[in-house]
Amino acid sequence: TQGGDDATVFEFGFEVDVCVDGQWTHHRRNIDERKSALVVHTGSRPTALVIDPDFTVTAPIKLTGPADILRNSLREAPTARGRAAAANALRRRPDPLSITALEQCLGRENEAWMVRAEAASALSAISGDAARDALLAAQSTTHPKVRRAIVAALGEFRGEAVATALATLASKDESYLVSAAAARSLGKTKAENAPEKLRPLLKKNSWADVIRAGALEGLAASGNDEVTDDLISWSKYGRPLRARRAAIAALGRVGEGRKVREHLVELLRDRDPHLRVAVLGALEGLGDPKARGAIHSITSKELDGRVQ
Repeated sequence: TQGGDDATVFEFGFEVDVCVDGQWTHHRRNIDERKSALVVHTGSRPTALVIDPDFTVTAPIKLTGPADILRNSLREAPTARGRAAAANALRRRPDPLSITALEQCLGRENEAWMVRAEAASALSAISGDAARDALLAAQSTTHPKVRRAIVAALGEFRGEAVATALATLASKDESYLVSAAAARSLGKTKAENAPEKLRPLLKKNSWADVIRAGALEGLAASGNDEVTDDLISWSKYGRPLRARRAAIAALGRVGEGRKVREHLVELLRDRDPHLRVAVLGALEGLGDPKARGAIHSITSKELDGRVQ
């Protein structure tokens, strides 16, 4: 479907691969209308399918279908594109067989990392004990990008086992990006000891300060009122710039409060335009109308177009 009465109708080739009785066939139709359909006649019920197998259509594609066909596509599709699409579609199938199929995909070390990452995301959307256990079982996988997807998915769950696993990965994983993602997820679990586990990470240096930024975001997500002082401290002049910006962004999510608003307003005087942009974003997130006066006062004298 191409929308918009004033928009040009794009002409492109739309392709589908269908598996019937173990044999894959390729089908194509030239699309030149706002709404079109590609109908494929088969001698028997298909067992798997892939839409746009070579990723030639730069448009969002939503795949739906019977759960058994989606599971077969996750296992048998010849391209990572097709298997990832099937994993994404299975997030709407919370039945035991689909969870098992996603768990098996996540555990296959020879599978493309982006397919396994999509399986982790689907398990987080399904939720439940079985999905949580599948993610915990795969946390020690060797591929850092898959571990990163797993810890991000675990942030949607609660419980001591999840918090313990995330705290360990946040402090000890060899990948900076995995540690940062684990820190963010640990805060999202709302675990009582999350701030206690996250504060030591503020002392760790890393590429682009990603671990420190993840810890600051995790502190903000923890919902603990005591973390406001940590965020204010790390947003002050003298701290590393990337950490300051992360702390400022986090302050916009900790909730309303005079202390936070007055601190952010004071930071509008900072010499760094990138920081002033971050402060304005935080004030927008804070949503406190009492900051309007301070914002209006800088519009007449601000010279940087990005800040304006």
